[in-house]
Amino acid sequence: MVSGLDWVFAQVEEAILLEDDCLPDLSFFAYCEALLHHYREDPRVMHIGGHNRLIAWMPDASSYHATFQYGSVWGWATWRTAWQCFRRDAPNWRRLAHQLTTTQVGWNGDTQAEFLHPFQTFSMEKLADDWCIIWTLSKMLKGGLSLFPARNLISNIGFGPQATHTSMSHALLFQNTPRFSLEFPLHHPSHLQLDAHYEAQHLRWMQCRPSPDLLQPLLDHLLAQNRCVHALVLIEQVLRSSLPAPEYEQHKAAVLRQLRGG
Repeated sequence: MVSGLDWVFAQVEEAILLEDDCLPDLSFFAYCEALLHHYREDPRVMHIGGHNRLIAWMPDASSYHATFQYGSVWGWATWRTAWQCFRRDAPNWRRLAHQLTTTQVGWNGDTQAEFLHPFQTFSMEKLADDWCIIWTLSKMLKGGLSLFPARNLISNIGFGPQATHTSMSHALLFQNTPRFSLEFPLHHPSHLQLDAHYEAQHLRWMQCRPSPDLLQPLLDHLLAQNRCVHALVLIEQVLRSSLPAPEYEQHKAAVLRQLRGG
């Protein structure tokens, strides 16, 4: 991917990037095109993402929001000027990541440890598969923002035992997430800034302990597709440990009723 993106940006000033296992809503392309134009001269924005890990986030406030810590590459767009900031100095990656989290960001211990963990053993050999970790570090070192849509625009369908990267045990939270269409013209935020609350909830999702209200759209989507077993397993995996027993049983009972056709 790194050499491929180097080639792309040797040819063009900006690009929309979509891997073969990422299925977009058609509005993804117009969304990227609009924001590539809107933020072309704004150095704060380095990444336009089409995937919203939480599926929906404050859609009535604006069409998209900004994050500092994240920025999915499951369908995204950027400019040559942003990609030129990609850090290639492998011996410094670990030191830069530690310096970033201790002096520039000021995260608490758990968040810092989560971010730093991949850098403990990161090497040039891992760059081919995990290049997006260094892209995230590169953006953060420049103070760059990543945009994400208020409603998810991308479903990653590349999960499974034979997948190259996405065969993890907690895949039920991430695969085939529902996607939506954005309305145009886009509703831009009145003041673009990182959403710290989103970042906190995003971290919880990545740790497989999302809040029940944010998990509900995914459960609704699964039930609407009659994927009740998928929903039931997700409740078992995620909500059993994060909810009081009565609430957990209530969610489980609702899915079981639908599974039984009642």
